[in-house]
Amino acid sequence: MTDTTAAEAPAESVPPEAAAAPAPETEPEVESEDNRTDQSVAQIIQGTGLSRNTCEQAIFRAAQSEQLQRVSQGVYRLAPPKPPSPPKPLPPSRNGHANDEWIARIEAWQVNPASWNVEEDGPPPNHPEHRIPLDVVGRFKERQAREAKAAAKQEAEDFKLLDQLLTACNGNYSRTAALADPRPIHVILNSGVPVDDIISVIKAKVDRRAYPKNQTIASWSEPWFLKAVSEQYARWVLAPRLVVKWRERIEAQHRDVSTPAASSEPAERVEPSPATQPAPEPENASTEPPPQPVANPDDGLEIDPTTEAPPAEHVRAPGEPSRESILAAFTRNRVPPQPVAPPSAPQPRPPERPVERRAESEPISDEGWEELIAGFMAGMVNWNRRRLGPEPGQPGCRAPRHILRSFRL
Repeated sequence: MTDTTAAEAPAESVPPEAAAAPAPETEPEVESEDNRTDQSVAQIIQGTGLSRNTCEQAIFRAAQSEQLQRVSQGVYRLAPPKPPSPPKPLPPSRNGHANDEWIARIEAWQVNPASWNVEEDGPPPNHPEHRIPLDVVGRFKERQAREAKAAAKQEAEDFKLLDQLLTACNGNYSRTAALADPRPIHVILNSGVPVDDIISVIKAKVDRRAYPKNQTIASWSEPWFLKAVSEQYARWVLAPRLVVKWRERIEAQHRDVSTPAASSEPAERVEPSPATQPAPEPENASTEPPPQPVANPDDGLEIDPTTEAPPAEHVRAPGEPSRESILAAFTRNRVPPQPVAPPSAPQPRPPERPVERRAESEPISDEGWEELIAGFMAGMVNWNRRRLGPEPGQPGCRAPRHILRSFRL
């Protein structure tokens, strides 16, 4: 029996035992360097190193799966690669709705069961014969499971938060459903107020250990409680921020004022006033001095105008101001004297007002003592020793004893 005959026998009729035998772990290598060379059965056995029986079974299975092409009797070729199959289109949703539309209809049915259209969508989702696709039902259940898990986690966090707030109240709260609603607290937290600030407000405004007349809280949305939280947040957070911002702006203004920009304009030359300029001398001025006026008695000895001038008299240089020009300029620039008003009649002196004595400080009422001590214990009031005396709890305190006993002092 030749190799060709042996190769044809298993390819055409294979016994059931051979067909049912397990496939070998290694497929026969029928490719050569060019991946398209025709090979006989003997060449395939020689190249793979398999036994003849195992190689014949592998060739048969590869030919059935169209991985090998039969060229002639006992000769095979590697089949060309198959093109990838196109993706299978998604089955259309039943009843003409997409998956998102089905989920939206189910959510609307959960809120209002009457919104389900039985004629168009079939039985409602809770009916065993509903028409909703199974993949939509699975997605909706997974979504419900995630929401339920998130809700359980949020509920545990809300329970822990309410426990902290009620503990800070120290029993001074009304057991109502409104107090169990944490949504007002979430609104406050989302605005940036930390939990510790809310707890400190509760201890100062609700806890009666800080002040025996504190109000009983019945809801976290009461106006007086919200006002107290906002005032404390403004005093502790917003006010310091504004102070820092204002100080920066003020310091920037001071720096701008202390370093002014130098003026680029040149300094103007100051010209002397016409009054102080020397009078021009005539060209044919006489060498003889002009006659002098009668001297003022206050100037000293009187000079006789008929007396001859001394032989060694000082001669003025050209352009030097004369006495007459100086006196004329002084007369022009002098402010004329104002008329003096006649003295008015003396006014009678108003009667002196009696010196009012400073009223003595009014005594502090019991309610005032309670507010002062409560604010001092809460750290919101600075104790005035000059007016109120020693601090509460110290010897010599001026507060009534029954009020100190109410604060356990």
